[in-house]
Amino acid sequence: MSPLRSLAAAASLAEQLRLDAARARTLAATAVISEQQLEQAEARYTEAEAGRQRRSEALALVRQGARAEQRTAARAALAQARAALAGVEATVGDLVLISTVDGVVLIRAAEPGEVLAAGIPALTIGEVSRPWVRVYVGQRLLPTLRLGDTVIAHFDDFPDHPFSGEIVSLATRAEYTPRVALTERERADLLFGVRIEFIDTTGMMKPGVPVTVHFGAKSQEQRAAE
Repeated sequence: MSPLRSLAAAASLAEQLRLDAARARTLAATAVISEQQLEQAEARYTEAEAGRQRRSEALALVRQGARAEQRTAARAALAQARAALAGVEATVGDLVLISTVDGVVLIRAAEPGEVLAAGIPALTIGEVSRPWVRVYVGQRLLPTLRLGDTVIAHFDDFPDHPFSGEIVSLATRAEYTPRVALTERERADLLFGVRIEFIDTTGMMKPGVPVTVHFGAKSQEQRAAE
């Protein structure tokens, strides 16, 4: 029931009981009813009038709107609820692993529900659309290579299907620490790692499959395991 209808019903009841109490006073004055019956009639009217007053005050509050302290309390409660929601969302975010690249799971190092220490990998994701190889070149070829240079690679069984790649890393140190003095023949054995990234839309390049890499016009071939 709406506050207005509730007030109207309470006012009607209070008015009826007021008339009953007035009639009871007249009857009690002529000893038609007892004093106890009069007191009961007046008590019913007093209770009904109090109910009408409460409903009148409630309707006035509804019409006036929430008080300033109520609005302040409501805003504080809303701020607390938003803070709690942000905390829950942050916790959920910490529990969800999101890859920064599109790829496939190559290794799952942890099981669901397992607690990992900081820095311990949980998954290894392979970005299959951007495979890479690491090849090793000698000291004579290394000075001619630059980051960003384009190279060509192919599979042994598919020589007519070349893949274009780009040099993204050149090692600054040889694969082993040489002695203080090296002969010319020993220097020729020094190898330097070169990382090359490809864009493969065919899905032919797979982990572990060897390819032959050609560096520019020199066409020097180096074996690599992807």
